[in-house]
Amino acid sequence: MRIIKQSHEFLNLSDPYQLIELAGRTCYKSESRITDKSAENFVKMLISRGHWSVLEHAWITIAFTDELLQYKILKSRSRNHMNLVRGIDDMLYVSGNIRAWYEFLQVCVMPNVSMRLQALLPEIGWWQDGSRADSVGFQIMTPVEMGILAMSATMFERCIPQTVRFITNRGVTHELVRHRKNCSYSQESTRFVRYDKDVQFIMPIWMTGRIDDQARTWCKAMGDSETAYKSLLHSGWTPGQAREVLPNSLKTEIVMTTTLDMWKHILEQRCSEAAHPQMRNLMLGCLEEFRCKYPTVFGDLYARIFESQQTERELNGQAVV
Repeated sequence: MRIIKQSHEFLNLSDPYQLIELAGRTCYKSESRITDKSAENFVKMLISRGHWSVLEHAWITIAFTDELLQYKILKSRSRNHMNLVRGIDDMLYVSGNIRAWYEFLQVCVMPNVSMRLQALLPEIGWWQDGSRADSVGFQIMTPVEMGILAMSATMFERCIPQTVRFITNRGVTHELVRHRKNCSYSQESTRFVRYDKDVQFIMPIWMTGRIDDQARTWCKAMGDSETAYKSLLHSGWTPGQAREVLPNSLKTEIVMTTTLDMWKHILEQRCSEAAHPQMRNLMLGCLEEFRCKYPTVFGDLYARIFESQQTERELNGQAVV
């Protein structure tokens, strides 16, 4: 049995296909199979099997300059899960994940755009920094360009995605996945991952630095669940069957992608004093990093949340709940 602390990590891979692979392999804890060239085959495998949910972690933003194309997009009823922003440069910025774009292009009434993008979608890394679609009427925006726009105008928060990997307990992830609008998730699967070595549990934030009867009771319960889980595995049960004895404190990993405006909404809710203390502690650390990475977007929220010393103590795991 191993007891660890929860944590978060921003995933800022320059290659969207590498991001997709990392998110997908998190589900099965097969990250050891990642190589410099494995992302392309992994993404092709997902497409061939129809596993489109993992591809939602990669986003594309296209700026349309042609007025007729803009009109057709604005009138389209099939642009589900896509965000539209009218820039001061009279461009129409359309942002969405790969799955949203693919579904939109199936019924797209703009042949020149549809054919061009559908030809590009299977290619690897076509929207990375420096790439351009040589088509009249629209251009594919790079992540660097979108980041610059977000610093100058808050309206572009709806077009900028950020992916975060959380290591926390399953109780927290049950709450986290309640956020559904424009949010994509890939979570470690207890059905397929076999914990036949040390089972890991997340230390409750209110137990930090404490050795008392309650802490001993919790540790015993975790040890008993590990013993029962391994016993069931050895008796022939599958991981998906043996997981029935595992508790909410079980360590899990989840990769989450959503836009900056949604992150602001989520962080405001989950950093609230009314939030569960385990969730609040995790999100306070996340908010700190968002403030450092996007100070213009998250500065006001950070100042509002971190206005008390109590919040600082909670972030450091010093608060007793």
